[in-house]
Amino acid sequence: MEYAAGHRAAFWVHFQDGSWRSFGSPDLQDMTKLWQSVEAARQGAGGRQRLALGIEGAVPQVACIEAMHRYGEIKTFPPERIRTQEQVGEPLIWVEGLAETLEKAYRENRLP
Repeated sequence: MEYAAGHRAAFWVHFQDGSWRSFGSPDLQDMTKLWQSVEAARQGAGGRQRLALGIEGAVPQVACIEAMHRYGEIKTFPPERIRTQEQVGEPLIWVEGLAETLEKAYRENRLP
């Protein structure tokens, strides 16, 4: 998997058979995904509109988001844990320790 940053940012996967597939940009605006879905529904099964996220990926994502909203108040990260790394295009921003916290929660089958 490769991530091409910049104006046309996207995740690309290179398969063993030599083919490539774009999984789109994680930075697509929320409304872009909505209108892609609307257009795909209008075109029907034979249409050419590709979705940034198919139903197989959307259902678990929606279930997780809904569960988080039921869990309680959504909080912000402490500023001292937020890291920024400059790169070509937009900076990469992450939260120190977040990956480990989420992996532990996953292993324990609970929300952090």
